[in-house]
Amino acid sequence: MNQEKFEVERKFKLSKLLLPDFLDKLAGLAFKKLDNYQMTDYFLPVYANFDMVRIRQETGVKTKFYLTCKTWKVLTDGSRERIEEEEELSSKMGLILLSLVTNNSAIKFFTKTRDVFVGSLSGQRVTVCLDNVSNLGVFSGNYLEIEILVSAENQIPEARNSIDHLVKELLTQYDYQPMELSYFDMLKHLDD
Repeated sequence: MNQEKFEVERKFKLSKLLLPDFLDKLAGLAFKKLDNYQMTDYFLPVYANFDMVRIRQETGVKTKFYLTCKTWKVLTDGSRERIEEEEELSSKMGLILLSLVTNNSAIKFFTKTRDVFVGSLSGQRVTVCLDNVSNLGVFSGNYLEIEILVSAENQIPEARNSIDHLVKELLTQYDYQPMELSYFDMLKHLDD
């Protein structure tokens, strides 16, 4: 797997699709749209070492597959962030793994359409995603995710500050609510 990184991410449930002025604000901050993807995430049973293991099928211009492992780490200040390791799989390996999981009723999955934008704040690469999520029951809907990947714990406070600043720039006029749950957590809550 690729080197592990801290995934400093914040997610917001949006009451409606964002208006064009939101995209204008992103452009004004020098964010560029990368692509639009259809994604299906399949979550594997986890027995040790990780809190979440996922296979992602991502369809854009071409179809790609990723294996992602995440675990929570408690930081020295008592807060926590996720550590993420992700590897792109060959098409053959992706198709083999999907054939194993898609026929297993114990495998949880959901689908989303994602618009991806990238930019930079304080020298850090920032990814902004607008998601339209289905297969999540009461949690289905529109979400905004802002993510910065950092390699060291001492970079986390600056990443958090950058995300907070960007949220204030982008969402002040919208009805939104921060989400503490990951998409995987939402799936698990559907079983409660």
